[in-house]
Amino acid sequence: MAITFIWFKSCLIFLIVTICFGDLFDTVVESDKEAIKIFNEPRGSKDTDMYTAIKTVGDVYELLTKHLRIRNSSVVDMSKRLFERGTPALLTEVFSTDNLRVEFGWVDSDLRYFNYVYNDVQNKWNSFEREYKNASLYM
Repeated sequence: MAITFIWFKSCLIFLIVTICFGDLFDTVVESDKEAIKIFNEPRGSKDTDMYTAIKTVGDVYELLTKHLRIRNSSVVDMSKRLFERGTPALLTEVFSTDNLRVEFGWVDSDLRYFNYVYNDVQNKWNSFEREYKNASLYM
């Protein structure tokens, strides 16, 4: 019963995200670009916009990973496109956290939070990559 509810909830979230944002691939690409833009030129931006972009990328990968784990074939094409795109650019971009710290007026706890959010996306990408490789053997 609990597994059915979790599966239903995941499907519902996936449907809502798809309806609201259209193609998840485009959502990841746009959020990735937005994060990089703020990394490189934080002036005039808000850190909340940056966090939203970073978290959106991570949330999509987390959602797809959950669906791949339960062998939901409806996410295979989208997962393949994102897998072939490779590591999110925000994870490979070289930028200065010192610039972000100065521009946004961060203290040490803010920088730790940024590192947590950034590393969370890295972990979600790694999980997605691993799960996609496993799922592609069976689907």
